[in-house]
Amino acid sequence: MGLTRQDRVLEAACKERDHADKERVFNDLLAASERLLSLSERQFDQSATLDGLENVAVLADMRAAIAKAKGGA
Repeated sequence: MGLTRQDRVLEAACKERDHADKERVFNDLLAASERLLSLSERQFDQSATLDGLENVAVLADMRAAIAKAKGGA
């Protein structure tokens, strides 16, 4: 037996709520990532040492991931 109209409406409403919840979580995660990047840029050693160069690479990866999440390249 197929879904009733009421079942389909309820299913659609649940999908919309789930999408809104995921979007809220995504936005929170993105904002937290941006704050972490800002803090890390100020506090990480970025000198021409092995640790500093590894930190620079991590910061670049973080910048790229944030840009991608925002719809950039």
